[in-house]
Amino acid sequence: MTELLGGATVLIVDKDLGFVWWLGEILREAACDVVPALNCKQAVSITKKLEMKVDVVVVNPRLAGVSKMIQTLSDAGRPLKIVVIGDRNVHSMRTIPSHATLQRPSGWEQISRQEWLDRVRKILRDVHVPGAE
Repeated sequence: MTELLGGATVLIVDKDLGFVWWLGEILREAACDVVPALNCKQAVSITKKLEMKVDVVVVNPRLAGVSKMIQTLSDAGRPLKIVVIGDRNVHSMRTIPSHATLQRPSGWEQISRQEWLDRVRKILRDVHVPGAE
């Protein structure tokens, strides 16, 4: 299968290290360059230090400083796509502008790695990641 994403840079920002790692592996399978961060301050620091151009931010909207982080990354002069990490167990979520939502799997949910890879690819196509067909 031809990869659809052409090396998009995806920043994952969530406090759950296991989820960040797991989602990062799936995004790498989808031919993305992945940068993990456990909070918004760390995300901004990493991108500035490495002078990174981020295409997509996958972010937990309940993190402190999320709006400021998005504004800072958006000011880099490049279109930024935002994918919100949804949580079925939490009903009160901060509202931030987003292009798509990726529901966090629950601990009991059985879903294959291939299903998640397909889900991630679809979201990245839907948000028109650079290089996507």
